Amino acid sequence: MLFCSIGCSRISFFRFAVRKLSSYNLSGWTHAGSQRDAKSRWLHGALQQGPVLLQETRWTDCQPRDLMQSIPGVHVIASSAQISARAVVLPSGWRVLNKHVVLEGRIVAAHLSLRGGEVWLISVYLHPDELAPGCRALHRFLSTLDGGSHFLIGGDFNRAWDAAATAWEDLVDSLDLQLIHPPVTFSGPSGDASLDGYLVPGRFVHQAGFTCKVFATWPHDRFGHAALRLSVAPPPRVRDNPAHPKHQVIPTSALLFPPGDSPDSAQLRTLLDVAVLQRDPDSHPLTTMREDV
Repeated sequence: MLFCSIGCSRISFFRFAVRKLSSYNLSGWTHAGSQRDAKSRWLHGALQQGPVLLQETRWTDCQPRDLMQSIPGVHVIASSAQISARAVVLPSGWRVLNKHVVLEGRIVAAHLSLRGGEVWLISVYLHPDELAPGCRALHRFLSTLDGGSHFLIGGDFNRAWDAAATAWEDLVDSLDLQLIHPPVTFSGPSGDASLDGYLVPGRFVHQAGFTCKVFATWPHDRFGHAALRLSVAPPPRVRDNPAHPKHQVIPTSALLFPPGDSPDSAQLRTLLDVAVLQRDPDSHPLTTMREDV
């Protein structure tokens, strides 16, 4: 499985194909094809690193077409509603298996394939007046996915964990999701707030050992929503635990015995254990992953 099984072949798909995932609440953006627009320049740069989740695009049919014409090979999966629409923008090389509008104008999901693996990318905007219905709609959709399905969720949650605590806890606890977000993702005249972030499966972080970090930047000015980038780092390949068997040597006591005497059973056991560990270090209980993953 993508998130749990370190030795599975699909783990390489996530490590490289979805290593970075960007998300941005555009607060309305009608210059999708303009190179002079700051948001367009940000999108060009973000697509060079991975997929992009957009919220509140307020696009008509013209903007996705202009975007696909200005960036060769790009895919745009968007909901049909023009007000507060969501979109998933993909760089070239991704194959779209399915598109599902979970909540019109609020949540859109794209089922993607690349390098032998599949993943759902879900762009979410929870309106302040519809936080609980949005959480329940997302919960229903995720519950319909197969147990082995892999997904990442990003967008503007509008602090649903506070304003709609019951629906949010049902969503997060029942599906074992973990919220990752910077301390400040929105800045305005009334102050700063953390509204945007990502939801990742808890098993992906706790069992598979991946490290997820979120960075916030303001492509246009200091006011408004920040553009987020989720950076996924796989578990370290170097086993640097001092107690790991690769750092162990044959103890001197195992080699020191009186002349003419043979080593006792304890000394033989030590020699055999060290020899086995040096030949097959993964047999040691401290080992959590293979070096060739």
